[in-house]
Amino acid sequence: MKVPLMSALAGLLWPVVAIFAADKAPYKLAGTSTETCACRIPCACELTGDVPSTCQGVGAYAITTGSYAGADLSGVKLAYATKPSEWVRVYIVAPDPSRR
Repeated sequence: MKVPLMSALAGLLWPVVAIFAADKAPYKLAGTSTETCACRIPCACELTGDVPSTCQGVGAYAITTGSYAGADLSGVKLAYATKPSEWVRVYIVAPDPSRR
């Protein structure tokens, strides 16, 4: 299932956004994303927010161009694995070591 990059990132980053809601910063992202989970199609998590106890998922994002708060995010790749409401593992690859 393909999800628009901004929707996917918003879902993934929502806890962080909620904590720092007062510290809003301009952002712009373009790229490719994909995600999948262990749910049957159609995924109830996506449609209703009702997360079955068996749900586990993975996703990946490749940001071709973008910035956040003035920081260049072009070329950054992000992957995650999750069991919603229990754990999430996020892996980030920045092409430039000075931006890690």
